[in-house]
Amino acid sequence: MTTISTLIENHIHRYPELQVPDVYRLLHQATCGASHAITNKKSTREWLEHELDTPPPESAPPLLEPIANGWVRLYLHPYKAFGGEIKPLLTAILKTEKITPINDQQRQQMDTYWQTFLDLVTNNTDYQTRFEPQEIRLFGRIYAEDGYPTAQHSREYYTAYKPSYRVLRQTDAEALLTSQNIKAEMGTL
Repeated sequence: MTTISTLIENHIHRYPELQVPDVYRLLHQATCGASHAITNKKSTREWLEHELDTPPPESAPPLLEPIANGWVRLYLHPYKAFGGEIKPLLTAILKTEKITPINDQQRQQMDTYWQTFLDLVTNNTDYQTRFEPQEIRLFGRIYAEDGYPTAQHSREYYTAYKPSYRVLRQTDAEALLTSQNIKAEMGTL
């Protein structure tokens, strides 16, 4: 199992345009899983179709990217390229837990994960060229006081990588791929 510090470091190296909000989003997904609100099946399907119809990013992401605690990011463009169908993907997405207020255990986990990020930056001068420890402290404090809500990717991250994925339980993602005879290895970080 990847430790949170390793997960953060790997993302810092893999995604040079990664910003503080992107690390927050990653840690939130590692804690709570899916960070998309499922309002209803129709709108979820329409948004999924829209994303699948957008041009893919220039650099192809892996089909599956591990996060932590049994969660993965399933990237939509590789899924489509492997012949993945919308209906079973929609079923897997709808199976994912809906957004609920973060509970005390998750809040403590986010506190720990955020402190891990701050410690990594504070103790590594190379990281300090990309991240300001004071910004990390303030960002974490603001989001903690607000109950650790979900957050969007930064504009820099979105522009550079055009992330188009869904967060699923690893077991659900693997079952989804197996049911469609899609054989793909988990991306590594």
